[in-house]
Amino acid sequence: MPDPVLGAPTGDTGRSNGHLATELPPTTATPLLTSVPESFHAKVDEILLVGTPSR
Repeated sequence: MPDPVLGAPTGDTGRSNGHLATELPPTTATPLLTSVPESFHAKVDEILLVGTPSR
């Protein structure tokens, strides 16, 4: 039976984890890696994690 929140079978320990890859144009990537983290007093990895879609 699927987990109602995660959509994964109950008891799944990560075997079904996928991989996400994307490319951004420089006009999008530059602010994402510079001014956005600075504006939120955050690190780049924290900004990228927030933008990661969930299943």
